[in-house]
Amino acid sequence: MRTTRIKQREFKNSVAHSWALFALGGVSLLTGLWALFAPTAALTSGHLFFILSIILIGVLHYVYMRVTRTDVYEWSWGIAAAIFGVIIGLVMTSKECTQWNILSFYLAIWGFVQFFIMLTIISVIKNRKFVNWIIILVCAIAGLALSTTLIVNPIIASSKFIVSSLFIIYAMPHFYYAIQVNRVQVNISNN
Repeated sequence: MRTTRIKQREFKNSVAHSWALFALGGVSLLTGLWALFAPTAALTSGHLFFILSIILIGVLHYVYMRVTRTDVYEWSWGIAAAIFGVIIGLVMTSKECTQWNILSFYLAIWGFVQFFIMLTIISVIKNRKFVNWIIILVCAIAGLALSTTLIVNPIIASSKFIVSSLFIIYAMPHFYYAIQVNRVQVNISNN
Protein backbone atom coordinates (compact mmCIF):
# COMPACT_ATOMS: atom_id res chain seq x y z
CA MET A 1 0.00 0.00 0.00
CA ARG A 2 2.81 2.39 0.87
CA THR A 3 4.57 1.82 -2.48
CA THR A 4 1.34 2.66 -4.30
CA ARG A 5 1.16 6.03 -2.53
CA ILE A 6 4.78 6.76 -3.36
CA LYS A 7 4.24 5.80 -6.98
CA GLN A 8 1.07 7.86 -7.22
CA ARG A 9 2.79 10.94 -5.84
CA GLU A 10 5.95 10.33 -7.89
CA PHE A 11 4.21 9.86 -11.26
CA LYS A 12 1.26 12.24 -10.98
CA ASN A 13 2.51 14.71 -13.60
CA SER A 14 4.12 12.02 -15.78
CA VAL A 15 0.82 10.18 -16.13
CA ALA A 16 -1.18 13.34 -16.72
CA HIS A 17 1.13 14.53 -19.49
CA SER A 18 2.07 11.24 -21.14
CA TRP A 19 0.17 12.48 -24.20
CA ALA A 20 3.25 14.58 -25.01
CA LEU A 21 5.40 11.44 -25.16
CA PHE A 22 2.86 9.73 -27.41
CA ALA A 23 2.77 12.81 -29.66
CA LEU A 24 6.57 13.04 -29.71
CA GLY A 25 6.85 9.36 -30.64
CA GLY A 26 4.10 9.75 -33.24
CA VAL A 27 5.78 12.69 -34.96
CA SER A 28 9.08 10.83 -34.98
CA LEU A 29 7.49 7.63 -36.29
CA LEU A 30 5.59 9.45 -39.04
CA THR A 31 8.76 11.27 -40.09
CA GLY A 32 10.67 7.99 -40.22
CA LEU A 33 7.97 6.25 -42.24
CA TRP A 34 7.70 9.19 -44.62
CA ALA A 35 11.48 9.17 -45.12
CA LEU A 36 11.39 5.44 -45.78
CA PHE A 37 8.58 5.40 -48.32
CA ALA A 38 8.97 8.77 -50.04
CA PRO A 39 10.97 8.89 -53.25
CA THR A 40 14.48 10.28 -52.86
CA ALA A 41 13.61 13.35 -54.96
CA ALA A 42 10.78 14.15 -52.54
CA LEU A 43 13.18 13.91 -49.59
CA THR A 44 15.46 16.65 -50.83
CA SER A 45 12.59 18.91 -51.82
CA GLY A 46 10.72 18.06 -48.61
CA HIS A 47 13.48 19.22 -46.29
CA LEU A 48 10.98 21.52 -44.59
CA PHE A 49 9.14 18.42 -43.37
CA PHE A 50 12.29 17.25 -41.55
CA ILE A 51 12.89 20.73 -40.15
CA LEU A 52 9.33 21.08 -38.87
CA SER A 53 9.44 17.57 -37.41
CA ILE A 54 12.65 18.26 -35.49
CA ILE A 55 11.32 21.56 -34.17
CA LEU A 56 7.99 19.97 -33.19
CA ILE A 57 9.77 17.06 -31.48
CA GLY A 58 11.89 19.59 -29.57
CA VAL A 59 8.85 21.59 -28.49
CA LEU A 60 6.95 18.46 -27.37
CA HIS A 61 9.99 17.22 -25.50
CA TYR A 62 10.33 20.60 -23.79
CA VAL A 63 6.64 20.64 -22.82
CA TYR A 64 6.83 17.15 -21.32
CA MET A 65 10.04 17.80 -19.42
CA ARG A 66 8.84 21.17 -18.15
CA VAL A 67 5.53 19.91 -16.75
CA THR A 68 7.08 16.76 -15.26
CA ARG A 69 10.14 18.40 -13.72
CA THR A 70 8.87 17.51 -10.22
CA ASP A 71 8.63 13.82 -11.22
CA VAL A 72 11.83 13.48 -13.22
CA TYR A 73 14.96 14.03 -11.14
CA GLU A 74 17.29 14.67 -14.08
CA TRP A 75 14.87 16.79 -16.09
CA SER A 76 17.60 19.24 -17.13
CA TRP A 77 18.99 16.66 -19.60
CA GLY A 78 15.60 16.45 -21.27
CA ILE A 79 15.34 20.23 -21.43
CA ALA A 80 18.82 20.34 -23.00
CA ALA A 81 17.78 17.76 -25.62
CA ALA A 82 14.62 19.72 -26.39
CA ILE A 83 16.41 23.04 -26.75
CA PHE A 84 19.10 21.46 -28.92
CA GLY A 85 16.40 20.00 -31.17
CA VAL A 86 14.79 23.38 -31.66
CA ILE A 87 18.18 25.03 -32.26
CA ILE A 88 19.27 22.46 -34.86
CA GLY A 89 15.90 22.85 -36.56
CA LEU A 90 16.33 26.60 -36.71
CA VAL A 91 19.90 26.23 -38.00
CA MET A 92 18.58 23.93 -40.71
CA THR A 93 16.09 26.60 -41.77
CA SER A 94 18.82 29.20 -42.13
CA LYS A 95 21.13 26.92 -44.11
CA GLU A 96 20.56 25.54 -47.56
CA CYS A 97 19.54 21.96 -46.74
CA THR A 98 18.26 20.95 -50.15
CA GLN A 99 21.13 18.52 -50.73
CA TRP A 100 20.58 15.11 -49.18
CA ASN A 101 24.13 14.80 -47.79
CA ILE A 102 23.88 18.10 -45.92
CA LEU A 103 20.39 17.29 -44.65
CA SER A 104 21.42 13.83 -43.44
CA PHE A 105 24.48 15.33 -41.70
CA TYR A 106 22.29 17.73 -39.69
CA LEU A 107 19.87 14.91 -38.90
CA ALA A 108 22.80 12.76 -37.75
CA ILE A 109 24.07 15.49 -35.43
CA TRP A 110 20.56 15.89 -34.02
CA GLY A 111 20.22 12.14 -33.55
CA PHE A 112 23.64 11.79 -31.94
CA VAL A 113 22.87 14.40 -29.29
CA GLN A 114 19.37 13.03 -28.65
CA PHE A 115 20.55 9.44 -28.23
CA PHE A 116 23.57 10.48 -26.16
CA ILE A 117 21.29 12.33 -23.75
CA MET A 118 18.95 9.33 -23.74
CA LEU A 119 21.94 7.20 -22.77
CA THR A 120 22.88 9.55 -19.93
CA ILE A 121 19.43 9.40 -18.32
CA ILE A 122 19.36 5.59 -18.30
CA SER A 123 20.46 5.64 -14.64
CA VAL A 124 17.39 7.71 -13.73
CA ILE A 125 15.13 5.40 -15.72
CA LYS A 126 16.82 2.39 -14.12
CA ASN A 127 15.80 3.64 -10.67
CA ARG A 128 12.16 3.56 -11.71
CA LYS A 129 11.43 -0.09 -11.16
CA PHE A 130 8.49 -0.26 -13.56
CA VAL A 131 10.50 0.42 -16.71
CA ASN A 132 12.60 -2.21 -18.43
CA TRP A 133 15.54 0.10 -19.00
CA ILE A 134 17.36 -2.42 -21.22
CA ILE A 135 14.93 -1.65 -24.09
CA ILE A 136 15.69 2.06 -23.84
CA LEU A 137 19.43 1.33 -23.55
CA VAL A 138 19.39 -0.80 -26.72
CA CYS A 139 17.51 1.95 -28.60
CA ALA A 140 20.00 4.57 -27.40
CA ILE A 141 23.00 2.49 -28.45
CA ALA A 142 21.45 1.66 -31.83
CA GLY A 143 20.64 5.33 -32.38
CA LEU A 144 24.18 6.37 -31.47
CA ALA A 145 25.57 3.78 -33.88
CA LEU A 146 23.32 4.98 -36.71
CA SER A 147 24.09 8.63 -36.02
CA THR A 148 27.82 7.98 -35.93
CA THR A 149 27.56 6.05 -39.19
CA LEU A 150 25.77 8.96 -40.83
CA ILE A 151 28.35 11.45 -39.57
CA VAL A 152 31.46 9.43 -40.42
CA ASN A 153 30.53 7.79 -43.69
CA PRO A 154 28.98 10.12 -46.29
CA ILE A 155 28.38 7.24 -48.72
CA ILE A 156 26.08 5.52 -46.25
CA ALA A 157 24.53 8.90 -45.43
CA SER A 158 22.91 8.87 -48.84
CA SER A 159 20.78 5.90 -47.72
CA LYS A 160 17.32 7.04 -46.74
CA PHE A 161 16.86 3.76 -44.87
CA ILE A 162 19.44 4.85 -42.28
CA VAL A 163 17.80 8.26 -41.80
CA SER A 164 14.33 6.76 -41.49
CA SER A 165 15.66 4.17 -39.03
CA LEU A 166 17.04 7.01 -36.93
CA PHE A 167 13.57 8.53 -36.49
CA ILE A 168 11.85 5.17 -35.97
CA ILE A 169 14.36 4.11 -33.31
CA TYR A 170 13.92 7.51 -31.64
CA ALA A 171 10.16 6.94 -31.46
CA MET A 172 10.38 3.48 -29.88
CA PRO A 173 11.63 4.38 -26.36
CA HIS A 174 9.21 7.30 -26.12
CA PHE A 175 6.23 5.06 -26.92
CA TYR A 176 7.53 2.41 -24.53
CA TYR A 177 8.05 4.88 -21.67
CA ALA A 178 4.61 6.46 -22.20
CA ILE A 179 2.97 3.02 -22.15
CA GLN A 180 4.81 2.11 -18.94
CA VAL A 181 3.77 5.38 -17.28
CA ASN A 182 0.14 4.76 -18.24
CA ARG A 183 0.40 1.19 -16.94
CA VAL A 184 1.38 2.60 -13.54
CA GLN A 185 -1.79 4.73 -13.64
CA VAL A 186 -3.90 1.62 -14.29
CA ASN A 187 -2.20 -0.24 -11.43
CA ILE A 188 -2.73 2.71 -9.07
CA SER A 189 -6.43 3.00 -9.93
CA ASN A 190 -6.95 -0.76 -9.46
CA ASN A 191 -5.40 -0.72 -5.96
